[in-house]
Amino acid sequence: MLRNLFLVVALVAGAIIGYFVGSFSGGEAKQALKMEQRLSAEAKVQNELAQKSLQEKMAALVTEHTGKLDALSREKTEALAQFETERKARTAAIQQANTAKVTLDKRLGELDKARRAADPGSADRKNIEAEMGRLASENAALQKRVSGLECGRVPLPKETLDKFSLKVS
Repeated sequence: MLRNLFLVVALVAGAIIGYFVGSFSGGEAKQALKMEQRLSAEAKVQNELAQKSLQEKMAALVTEHTGKLDALSREKTEALAQFETERKARTAAIQQANTAKVTLDKRLGELDKARRAADPGSADRKNIEAEMGRLASENAALQKRVSGLECGRVPLPKETLDKFSLKVS
């Protein structure tokens, strides 16, 4: 009997211990797990929002950059077209100046023949010499202009610089 009593006491003690240990059943751990799952879900949502925001900012930056590149490309194309126009105009001006110079040279040759044929000290000779001096200075100015237009090391004429203005930014 004592043995039975001892077994009953052991069973009751085991039941009491089982009740308290079993009722614990990791309630705090389960609550902590639920809390971590909720925090994880919130962090995931915040991460997705941050990624979406960054993607939108990146898309805006790419669009802005592309716009700036397109604008620079258009400026470059316009500047090159303007430069090509100016180059062609300069070439035409050189040809025109050379033609004028050839004409002046012929006229100077004719005047030189007329001067030699005129009497020394006559009014015609003085008029011819004055005209030859004027034409010679005009010829020198044309030669200087042609040299300036032809040579890259000679500064560009002011009219070319005024027409060609490239924005540097």
